[in-house]
Amino acid sequence: MISKKAFNTICVVLFFSLTTLLFGPLCIYLNNVNEFSFLLSDVWFILLGIALVCIIFLTLIIFLIKNSFHKSIISLLFSIALMLWLQGNILVWDYGVLDGKEINWDNYKIYGFIDSVAWVLFLSVAFKKRVYIYKVAAKLSIALILIQTFTLFLTWFQNPDQPDWKKYSINGEQIYNFSSKKNVIILVLDTYQSDIFQELINEHHDYLDIFKGFTYYRNSIGGFPTTYPSVPLILTGSYYDNSITMQEYIKKSYLNQSVPLVLKQNGFLVDLFPNVKQTIYYNDEIASNFIMANGSNNKKQSLKKIYYITLYRFSPQYIKEHIFFKFNYYINNEIKEVDFILDDLDFANNIECNSEVNIEKSVFKFYHLRGTHPPFNLNERLEKVNLNYNRDGYKVQARASLEIINRFLNALRNNGVYDNSMIFIVGDHGLGSFGVNVQVSGYFQDNIDKGLKGLTSNNIIASGIPLILVKPFNSIQSMRISDAPVCLADIPKTIFTELKIVNDFPGISMFDISESEVRERRYLSYNWEHEYWDKQFLPAMQEYIINGFSWLPQSWSPTYRKFTFEGASNIEPPTYQYESQIKFGIGGNAEQYQGDGWSTPEKDFTWTVEENASLDISINQPQSDLVLKASLSPFISDKRDRQRVNIYINGNKLGEWVMTDSGEYSFTLPKDFITDSSLKITFELPDAISPLELKISEDSRVLGIAMHSIIISEKKQL
Repeated sequence: MISKKAFNTICVVLFFSLTTLLFGPLCIYLNNVNEFSFLLSDVWFILLGIALVCIIFLTLIIFLIKNSFHKSIISLLFSIALMLWLQGNILVWDYGVLDGKEINWDNYKIYGFIDSVAWVLFLSVAFKKRVYIYKVAAKLSIALILIQTFTLFLTWFQNPDQPDWKKYSINGEQIYNFSSKKNVIILVLDTYQSDIFQELINEHHDYLDIFKGFTYYRNSIGGFPTTYPSVPLILTGSYYDNSITMQEYIKKSYLNQSVPLVLKQNGFLVDLFPNVKQTIYYNDEIASNFIMANGSNNKKQSLKKIYYITLYRFSPQYIKEHIFFKFNYYINNEIKEVDFILDDLDFANNIECNSEVNIEKSVFKFYHLRGTHPPFNLNERLEKVNLNYNRDGYKVQARASLEIINRFLNALRNNGVYDNSMIFIVGDHGLGSFGVNVQVSGYFQDNIDKGLKGLTSNNIIASGIPLILVKPFNSIQSMRISDAPVCLADIPKTIFTELKIVNDFPGISMFDISESEVRERRYLSYNWEHEYWDKQFLPAMQEYIINGFSWLPQSWSPTYRKFTFEGASNIEPPTYQYESQIKFGIGGNAEQYQGDGWSTPEKDFTWTVEENASLDISINQPQSDLVLKASLSPFISDKRDRQRVNIYINGNKLGEWVMTDSGEYSFTLPKDFITDSSLKITFELPDAISPLELKISEDSRVLGIAMHSIIISEKKQL
């Protein structure tokens, strides 16, 4: 029969080893499946083997320790294991996404304090009560092992099947190889916004020489505010609407009708180099450079990544800071060994010296570069720098992208394949955070601020106007600017019309659209969170129709249609009853009236997160002027001592609040301004700014006011 010493030792060693080396890594993997390029089947048995080796090793070491120290060692090991489990499952703080971006640890000192106190206090008590800890250690270890086992299997059971993209790797051997026949090239600059390009060519005329043969379609519309559905839209022309899961949509749209599929069927060599693997469907019918993944090639790096993340999660903050530094270096320098990832600097440094014309077939290349995606860390000389998260930093990063494009186009010219190439240089969406600079377009210069101010949030418009530059085959004219109403969904139709390949893709060839054409274009907006990379559906989408020049708010009209995994619905707000309270925050009723510019509800309030926030309120025609009373808190700090709010009603400016403290603010709505049953209230927030830009936290939301409640009443007549 096993002795109590052996039983206690085995239980505690199992708890420590399985928690840190098996349960922890597996739960992190299963909760972040799309963050890892490898399959669970590639590593689970290695994780188990490492845990078993640790169990055997620790058990043997502890058995060799003298009996007089045995209880103290077991108590200490159990206490450390318990604190690691608590740190990884209970004391979990939000430091933002681990994407290589620096963390300002000074903003999280309170978390470091809590972690330190918890560890010191618990380990001190455990040392003093080590005899008692020893008595209960085995039972508690078994209980916590069972809890983790149950949680692990529940998470595994609830997880969808492993996505197909994990079964493939990308062969990058011919990344710079082109054809002497025809080359069709789509180069995506992530998050590159159209008005930023307009600013740059206005300020630096030499950029015009880079794009000889191109047309700059500045009256552009994307389809979505983020990358996940935007890349499939570019390559298939079809919109995602939450009616099926994202991965189902990607599979169906690519296999049914997509640019790479049809070109491959027509004899093209098709090479796809995505920035995010799950935006592409991986199948031999889709691309020529997909190869079956060989898990044995990247097991070392895969294990290194998952253990780094586990160590980061299970450590107290002051140790996290050192782990983060190493992990940050890893994801920026070593992750490329795990799978082929297109890096902007590598692309820029290698394209001119390594490009060749040695492919007999016509070629299709899809390159997705990081472009102007935050963080901003490249200047126009392609030097690594830390740029501010503001419009100036955005423009510097945008100039870096243009330098990369310049090198790419020069490589094509030097190899004699520029003329026989049709090239699309596009953003997948705009950034949105810094609005739209309509002034640089010269479009309706005198009228852009009159009458229809704030019908749609400036930041939503910004996210929907990606850069679109197109060069057809054998085009040699100077770069021209066109205000033809185009959209990213037109790219497939444009390609196949030019190639004279019969097709039934949606959209219109961009070359067939005149500037005077009246055309409705579609945009689906939503509030993105990083966690949606691992969800089956996207957030609730709100639909807009765009008629006219896409940079102008009066061109955008909400349809009040909402698309969720539960289906499409009409979201027109109900008729407001005077003197009733519109309550913001969790459990409130404000969301049914909210237009653009609001964050997700928090306890008792909701932040504005753009420079314009709107409310769409249906009302009964008033018999007198109306009075609006708002309870709110401005976003102020040592670096921002006030918030100004300009108030517009149905496009008419009524007044301004200047706020330095929380309180109740009111204004009168003249009856004459209310001509129908619709009340459009827009709060313009010129002082809104993100805590990240002020360097007081990692919160990148552009905060203006935290709204608590609003009451509208008819003014009593004397």
